[in-house]
Amino acid sequence: MTGLLESPLPALLGGGLMTAILIGGWIHTAKLWPLYASVGVIAVTVLLVLLEHHVETDREKIASTLQDLIQVVEHNDLNGLLEHIHPEAIDIQQKARREFPNYRFNAISVRPNLEVTTRGGSPATARATFNVVADGSIADLGMGDATVRRYVELDFKQHAGTWKVVNYAHFEPLRGMRDQYSDRY
Repeated sequence: MTGLLESPLPALLGGGLMTAILIGGWIHTAKLWPLYASVGVIAVTVLLVLLEHHVETDREKIASTLQDLIQVVEHNDLNGLLEHIHPEAIDIQQKARREFPNYRFNAISVRPNLEVTTRGGSPATARATFNVVADGSIADLGMGDATVRRYVELDFKQHAGTWKVVNYAHFEPLRGMRDQYSDRY
């Protein structure tokens, strides 16, 4: 069901194929019921696309939260960053306060390998994994503008209806391309 709610493509492909078959049946048999059925399929397809457009799944909410988080980091906004960290993640908050002021970010780009895995429960949790390219500088090292590529793992937990970061890790960028069970790429 979430496939129908995260992309209009399944509804459009299924509805389009069924409509084409029914119209072909109407042309072939000259009976009206396939034509009426095709109008019904078109109506259901439109309703499914509208439903997909109006319903935001947890994966979509996390992707949206990630985009908000990227905007905050690009603006070098420590307070905004802290708002995206779960209140129970004290160690992450302290690390952000300690390390974030050392960096200046200009642009951040999430690569197309974003994967979001949600887990039910109370509260619900999720993990987002992706490669990222960040342009910026590191003040403490005297490093001017540079481009850095990393593989990032973010763990989220729901808090008061929003998704907050509870843990994060970053690795060399090839980690996201490795076979999970070996060191092969």
